[in-house]
Amino acid sequence: MQKSLRFLPLLMLLMAALALNACAAEPVIGAVEDTHTGKETVQTDDENQTTAEQSAETIETLTPVPTMPSLPDGLEAITTDNADSISQLAGIQPNFPLYELISPDGRMGARADLEGIDVFEMDSGKLAAHIDVALPDCQYGWDRYFSFNQDGSFIAVAGKDAIQVWQVGSGVIYESPYKAQTGTDADTCGAEIPQLALSPDAGLLAISGVTTGSTSAQAYFRVVATLQNQVVYEWNESQDTLHGDLYTFRGLGFSSDGTVLQTFDPSRYQSFSGEEYQAFRFWAVGTWQELSRSMEALNGFQAADQYYVLQGDESIQLKSRLDGQVRASLGGTGCTQTEPCDARLSLETNTVALLNISKATLTYHREVIATQMAIWDWQSGKQLARAEVFMRNLDGVLPAEDGGYQTTADFGVAGTAPSNWWTSSYNFDGLLGGTDLVSFRPQVIDLSAQSDCYYCSTCSLNPADLQISCQNAYFSQESNLWKVANKDGQISLQSVEGGGTFDLKLPADAQADWDLRLLGFSEEFQTAFYCLDKGGRSQICAIAMGGDRDKLTEMEDIFGLRFSADGSTAAYIDRREKALFLLNLQSGKLTKMDAYQSRAWFVNPAFTSTDSEMVYVVQNLSDQTLLSLEWVDGAQAKVLRRSTLDTDTIDQPSALSLGAENGLVALGASDGWIFVLDQEKGKIVTSWQAGSAPIIGLAFAEGDEVLVSLDEQGNIRIWGVE
Repeated sequence: MQKSLRFLPLLMLLMAALALNACAAEPVIGAVEDTHTGKETVQTDDENQTTAEQSAETIETLTPVPTMPSLPDGLEAITTDNADSISQLAGIQPNFPLYELISPDGRMGARADLEGIDVFEMDSGKLAAHIDVALPDCQYGWDRYFSFNQDGSFIAVAGKDAIQVWQVGSGVIYESPYKAQTGTDADTCGAEIPQLALSPDAGLLAISGVTTGSTSAQAYFRVVATLQNQVVYEWNESQDTLHGDLYTFRGLGFSSDGTVLQTFDPSRYQSFSGEEYQAFRFWAVGTWQELSRSMEALNGFQAADQYYVLQGDESIQLKSRLDGQVRASLGGTGCTQTEPCDARLSLETNTVALLNISKATLTYHREVIATQMAIWDWQSGKQLARAEVFMRNLDGVLPAEDGGYQTTADFGVAGTAPSNWWTSSYNFDGLLGGTDLVSFRPQVIDLSAQSDCYYCSTCSLNPADLQISCQNAYFSQESNLWKVANKDGQISLQSVEGGGTFDLKLPADAQADWDLRLLGFSEEFQTAFYCLDKGGRSQICAIAMGGDRDKLTEMEDIFGLRFSADGSTAAYIDRREKALFLLNLQSGKLTKMDAYQSRAWFVNPAFTSTDSEMVYVVQNLSDQTLLSLEWVDGAQAKVLRRSTLDTDTIDQPSALSLGAENGLVALGASDGWIFVLDQEKGKIVTSWQAGSAPIIGLAFAEGDEVLVSLDEQGNIRIWGVE
């Protein structure tokens, strides 16, 4: 693929000053300073918003609160002899940022995860259809996989394997094979996902996309007669006709009467040029000839599709797509040309919903998730409502003319566990096994939970009953809870149980706007490991020792921090130096391990459960395809042995765990596979496909009766032998 294709979304984001894309909502616990139109909303400490209408009805509505899974009785400890009988015992999913959409007329809504789409009536929440379709989970691209026709009675979907058109409540009326040609890697996945638009009767499907290859990218555009499964128009790039340079703005769509197709041409757009409105073009359905810029071209479109929002640093403007005339403007919104808010107009354009991406945003993979939405009135220039949200975009929000709004999240309960977590592989340290609990530090557990650092909350899984508890506190090496707080310019760890405080000594060049990422804390040795990040990127990492030592050691990087069973030795990988480091917590001696003709692979190290012996993965310098397990005496900083991995089978190891007593090693891989190996020779005992997402955490638990895995999508799976 040409490198220019990789940066199309960056150009598109700047052009999103137009704010043509609509947005999706997933509210979380927090203050909401308004009520939705025509509905009474309530909030509790442990539930998302639900409507009074839902509780009064017995009809089927979306996403009932599920029961937590449980483990079967009579599990065997996993051993070399029975490992080939390992099966999945249970699975738990986090609060996934859903894909959401409201039909152009506001009648129907849709909520989707990676496994399917629920379509429902917006006025009641009644489920109209569940569509089983697998959606790609991409770290790149705009993640708009489906589109309604005017009244929501049909929906077009771009899934992993095919483009389909479904009649809601019935079945598929059109299907065309489709495969993501660029795979699912972070740099290219999503670039070729097409934009779709359905005519009001769903008889026509417009498809705009990009085919990608190893050296070039080719735009395409076609219109298909769905019932006849025939292409009735296809773009010829040698002619100045209906074209494929549309990308994924809400500029592609049929008029309400089905006679006109509207497109958006970014090559004609230049912000505040006075002629940027000419990027919107109108084509006669059937002849596919361009229409002149007259009211006749717009007559069949609803009001919201006749205007666009143009954002500058001082104000945002509501302008006509026909002639560019300014109808209204707003100031003080916090939206700028460089950081434009996503915008969604009400059906009659009297109000606008704005999603702010300049403040309090989160990152899921490489996608910005916004947490602040406001409803503004064009005529008065005032903000009418504000809400804490959890949104990819505004596709699932419909503002009303009086300042209220509807969202697809009004129906159903988000998440499938009492506590929700949210994480990604970036800066994530994996699963931490303990005597009783398996814990991990997610990036986010609750947007309303205030903390002076991120990755400082802790989620714990009790493998015995599969209950998950997440809290805004941090487990020390001794399994006691601590909170992190700012204290006179220093970082202070405060014991939840009343065990005192520990102040972190910061590096002299630490900046006030850097975010603290706490990695580990030993109460016994008064030692803390942390990094300071800016925009999610590490600036400085350090080891701070308190008490009489009052010592600070700065490091390039600290990844995969683990402690020995007795807590006297810490091990981590420095990814910049590509080496394992060992710290004797009692003496304060830090040792860099030299791996013979090898360097450390970016997988967490793991200690045995009884002593200071540990293992990590190394890569051969002369043959980079050769990976090995390197066994080390952590207390003596001495290499014990090395065993070569079968890299023809094990591709890109990403997580590591040792059994407590069974002599087994579990390796997770970036392709979603899990491998169980014997510790002595490193030979594969068994392996299986755990899912499609990279494995980012593994932990043996319950006396080796279960193996817990966590993938990049946040899915927790429990494996064992019945």
